[in-house]
Parts: sequence; structure tokens; C-alpha cells
Amino acid sequence: METTASDPRPPGISGPNANKMSVYHGLDQEMTHTYHQGNIEEAERLAHTLTNYTDLPLVFRARASAILGCSGEPGYLERATDAVHFAQLAVDDAQGRPAPIERKLLASCQEMEKQAKQQYEEEAQKEAAAREQARDGEVQMPGAEPGGKR
Repeated sequence: METTASDPRPPGISGPNANKMSVYHGLDQEMTHTYHQGNIEEAERLAHTLTNYTDLPLVFRARASAILGCSGEPGYLERATDAVHFAQLAVDDAQGRPAPIERKLLASCQEMEKQAKQQYEEEAQKEAAAREQARDGEVQMPGAEPGGKR
């Protein structure tokens, strides 16, 4: 089925699920655009919306998970790992002939996961240092003198 100027579907989307795929494509494009425009909260909201669709194609699921993997929200590292997993599945589903977009998406997700892991490790180290300082009594209340005198 050909698309026309009045047809809202992107070129190449046809068949019985064409309308649903058009919705996914539109949400994905809006999510990506808003993220690159710096509207991170809206991009994350759209990513959450996309990931709620159980039949979301792997490429869209990988991109939405990648946005959430950059979010810093609780579970961001798991979302980053999910993004790599979904991107790898998309490459594997191509049966040895992945499109350049699938290879690029996988590489991008792998780099984002690496950064998320580094961020997670840094946060864990800071938390461990703060717990150790608190346990050792090195953390003082504002205005207090060492040794507990005022």
C-alpha cells in the first residue's frame, strides 16, 4: 500500500498493523525529538508510554529504554541494560543482515549502558563513603564543634 501526501503514516509502513505502527513511530519520533531539544521530562514520559505497549517493536523498545537508562530515575541501570538487550535482539532478528540503524542503535545503547554503569559505581562509592563517615562520627552538625562542644 502506497502512502500519499495526506496519509499520516511514514513511508514503508503498511499492512494490517499499519495504524498501530504509525502510532509507535510517531511516539518514538516525538520522544527522540523532545530528548534532543532538552525536554528530558517529556521524553521520559513518552518513553514510559511506549514501554507500556506489550507488542512494541524491539527498535522502539530499545530507544525508549535507552532514554529511561539516561534518566537517573530509580532503576536507570536496569533500563540501560534492557536497552542493550532489546537492541541486540533487534540485530539478532535481522538474521545476519542488520540494517545500519540497528547496528548504530546497538552501539549507542552499549555506550549509554557503559556510562550508566560508571554513574552507578560513582554514586555507590559516594554513598559508601558517606556511610563510613557517619559511622566514624566524622559528620558534624552545622554549628557544632569537634568533640560535641558548642
